[in-house]
Amino acid sequence: MSRRLARGRTTRIRVHGETWDVPFYFGVAYSSALAHLEKHGDGSLDILRDVLGLVGYDVSIMTLTTWPLRKKVEAYVFAWYEHLSAGDNPVPRHPKLDWLPEPWRGPEQEGFFGGPGPTEIRP
Repeated sequence: MSRRLARGRTTRIRVHGETWDVPFYFGVAYSSALAHLEKHGDGSLDILRDVLGLVGYDVSIMTLTTWPLRKKVEAYVFAWYEHLSAGDNPVPRHPKLDWLPEPWRGPEQEGFFGGPGPTEIRP
């Protein structure tokens, strides 16, 4: 499934008495991410920061504490699927999140691994 096929179609999941419309094909991923983040409590912010780092975002724990639950789950699912689809894996790509800036537009770095650094996400 390509990004184009998933765009615009949604499925519904129930989260703590709320109904979330999430991108089609990703309902189970959202439910799993929610369970994973809730299971790890305060440690989930470290996990979320690390998963976002896999796809080029640098976000502080302080910033993550200001995010509502939905935003954390969206970011986790987006980053995880973006990371998995980066290779030659036949994994569907999550539609781009409107609130997330483009990755890898950070400051230039020196040395062997020179080039743009991660994009900082600020509150």
